[in-house]
Amino acid sequence: DHRMRQFPMAPLRGVLQSWGASCAGAPNFLAWLQSGAWTWCAAVGHSLGGAMATIAATELAARCGKKTLLATVGAPMAGNCEFVRLQNERVLPGGGLRVYNPGDAVPFLGYTGVNVQNWKYHGGRRVRLQARAFHSMGGANTYHLHLRVTAPSTSILRRA
Repeated sequence: DHRMRQFPMAPLRGVLQSWGASCAGAPNFLAWLQSGAWTWCAAVGHSLGGAMATIAATELAARCGKKTLLATVGAPMAGNCEFVRLQNERVLPGGGLRVYNPGDAVPFLGYTGVNVQNWKYHGGRRVRLQARAFHSMGGANTYHLHLRVTAPSTSILRRA
């Protein structure tokens, strides 16, 4: 995004240096990210922000040759099968964590329009949250299933 080229390094320099990152030669934040001067980089997002985080993490990993971390919640599909292959190859853990609620319609949207039968356009590891009884019995509409995330610590251990 062109706005990241406009973000100067001056406000970040002290923080990044306190974390042990070198800022030498980076005129802006995007250049610094793409230089790979970071020790680790995590992208996170919900809904459309999750799709944007997926694209950013995959692109950054491909450009700088370092693995990035990714976690999304209720994200739509961000790319085609080739993009998913690249994501699974370059992003950690195993293409990223893709957290979703059963019944949420948003993860079925994206690159191919509406795709209710095929998850091949989603990369990463699926983490299916366990819906509360109220939600699974139809007490909430799909909009609320998209916005409400209830994740007891044990639900992360169960993968779909």
